[in-house]
Amino acid sequence: MGLLFLQHQISHLETSSVFRQITVLFGGTDGQDGPTSAAGVVLSWPEDTAAILNNSQVQDAFQEAIKRHDSHNFFKQHLPQENCLLETGPSGTNVMDLYALIGEF
Repeated sequence: MGLLFLQHQISHLETSSVFRQITVLFGGTDGQDGPTSAAGVVLSWPEDTAAILNNSQVQDAFQEAIKRHDSHNFFKQHLPQENCLLETGPSGTNVMDLYALIGEF
């Protein structure tokens, strides 16, 4: 979901937004996403979008990650300074996935 959020934001940069900043959380209550150590990701727009747009190699890796459905390795390799991966460790429960969005006007 995190890659799709960034893809949507990048493809709609020309469109004016009512928000100055958007922060989103995509996470699982079980504390991991598939075979990875991350429970999810926290992303901010426009900061994380700019990190992708300002580097052509990162843009290529972004498109490849979307094709491979591999958001974990993309965020780990290309946005480590953002510290966006949410790593909580296994919780022992698996209730549902959580999505949250906070918009600043």
